[in-house]
Amino acid sequence: MLLPLLAMFWQRSPLKLSNIKSQLGKNLVASLLFSVLHVSIMVVLREVVYWTIGGNYDFGSILREFIYEYRKDAMSYGLFLVFYQLYQYISGRLKDEANLIEAESEPQSSSNVPDHLLDKKARQRIFSESGQY
Repeated sequence: MLLPLLAMFWQRSPLKLSNIKSQLGKNLVASLLFSVLHVSIMVVLREVVYWTIGGNYDFGSILREFIYEYRKDAMSYGLFLVFYQLYQYISGRLKDEANLIEAESEPQSSSNVPDHLLDKKARQRIFSESGQY
């Protein structure tokens, strides 16, 4: 239930290598909010279930239990963040490849063919005398 909210937060505040302290602070606050919401939802659901069967749910010492739950939620938050970043990276790579395939599939007239290609990996230019490669 909370994953769409996390995804919206990560879209608005993407990870960058610059300004790491700010990024850590934002994600620490986000993980705390995630944990508070998660624990609150779970306690309310348990209270409702126990109430319907005639029992009473006792969460226990709030501080001790929240610290225990936060440790688990912080690990989950980090795991979700890693999976989100992997998804963004892989989908971005696939979109770039799809754009390259679409660009290659369009026929070019001979007047639009350049006289050289740039091979970025080999760092060299490839020249064509006939205008074809």
